Amino acid sequence: MENSKLEFLTAKNSILLLVDYQPAMFKGIESGNRTIIQNSAVAAAKAANILHVPVVLTSIWPESRRTY
Repeated sequence: MENSKLEFLTAKNSILLLVDYQPAMFKGIESGNRTIIQNSAVAAAKAANILHVPVVLTSIWPESRRTY
């Protein structure tokens, strides 16, 4: 690495990646509270929207998507 200084994260050099946040995937969650996990993902997406940070959502079955 030529420049040893790290760049600060900004809305211009960041994205929010949400992987498999869909109803079918939530059924298998046993390690935490499903509602808290879902609400946290929604809050993060809303914050990213307010800050103009791009959001990428992946889904294994897009036809089953649900609007929050």
